[in-house]
Amino acid sequence: SSDVCSSDLITGRYMKGEMRIPGSLTKDEFEKDPFQANSTSSLRDDKRITNEGRLEIHYLDKFGKKSNNEIEITPYANLESYDRVTHDYLIINKLGLGLIANYLNVTLFSSHKNVFNIRGELLTQPQRTEDYENYSGNKNYYMEQLTSQKTAKMILCFSDDLEIFMNKLFALFTVRYDNLIYQFQEEMLPSRYGKTIYQAITPTLELKYKLTHRIDIYTSYGLIFNPPADNELDSPVLAYLYNQGLKAERSGNFEIGIKGVLIGEDSSSFFSRIKFRASFFNMKTDNELVPYEEYGDLYYRNADKSNHLGFIIRSMVDIYKNLTIDLLYRFCRFTYGSYTALSLLQDSTGTIIRTNRDFSWKYEPNVPKNYLNISLLYHHPIGKKINLFAKLSYSGMSGLWVDDGNSDKTTS
Repeated sequence: SSDVCSSDLITGRYMKGEMRIPGSLTKDEFEKDPFQANSTSSLRDDKRITNEGRLEIHYLDKFGKKSNNEIEITPYANLESYDRVTHDYLIINKLGLGLIANYLNVTLFSSHKNVFNIRGELLTQPQRTEDYENYSGNKNYYMEQLTSQKTAKMILCFSDDLEIFMNKLFALFTVRYDNLIYQFQEEMLPSRYGKTIYQAITPTLELKYKLTHRIDIYTSYGLIFNPPADNELDSPVLAYLYNQGLKAERSGNFEIGIKGVLIGEDSSSFFSRIKFRASFFNMKTDNELVPYEEYGDLYYRNADKSNHLGFIIRSMVDIYKNLTIDLLYRFCRFTYGSYTALSLLQDSTGTIIRTNRDFSWKYEPNVPKNYLNISLLYHHPIGKKINLFAKLSYSGMSGLWVDDGNSDKTTS
């Protein structure tokens, strides 16, 4: 016999907001007043005004024996409008049309459960960017440049989750294909045209072993592909429509850990439930995307090699009835392996010069080596559908390196 079950759902969202961009501070400026804005950003009134909406139509169908097959199809539309104000006043309008399709099959092979999944996404998104001169946060009437851009994205992912030993050992194998195409053209000078393509196939293998019914150990190794977003392709050289030398990140990530839940016999007693997770990770990256600043504007470049190593320990403990404590500790050692880049420096005469600098084996800035968060949470039901909620938290971290060259460090 077969069972068929289908459903339809339409969802939408809209968001409008404005964010002032304070810019970056030197260490002396930060220690004097951490809430002040960079003087250049303040004079230009750097900000980002956002209007965006999304509409999705979800269709879900389950069929087969015991509804062991599932198909979900989601066409969607994005409408986005941004005012991005820095040295120029940019008005950016995007319209995206896309489709997400997902197929899931659950089958038993000799009493071993197997879950097979195929997921794909297609997106086409034209974009129009108007460039005006910025007058203290207001645009000039004269348009300096008009560019069009088109983004085309295709993602295809296959995964298979196989139960190797009954309720003990599981293996998840995933293969993902990414293809991302950006096209740029200046409308006022159509001969200026550019196109760049980012594509890769990235496999991942994860093994999970159940020590008990509620405690698992796991390990995984996978390749990661991270192409730059369209705003990360901004070029510091006005002669180019986009940063032609910017490459996609390619990483190999190893992780091993343990996670589980310990539940006491009496749910009303002290420490009735303890949820915990501990993991170690080591990720080696080629062409890491690194932000940098020139004359108050943000751009991106690649670090040839980098290494992200660390471990995370987290535990949530139900102390008594509705009172819970959440503990999180993270250790990170993020370093550059091979990384040289042209940078702006001020010489002894006060002149700004461009020079090649070597940041190899330096620590990555703005990443604390040690981070600790402790939260105390309390919830109390005051009705069938209403809860009273309160949270008290403390966060602490070690000092941060302030730049790629590790020239200085903040206090803890």
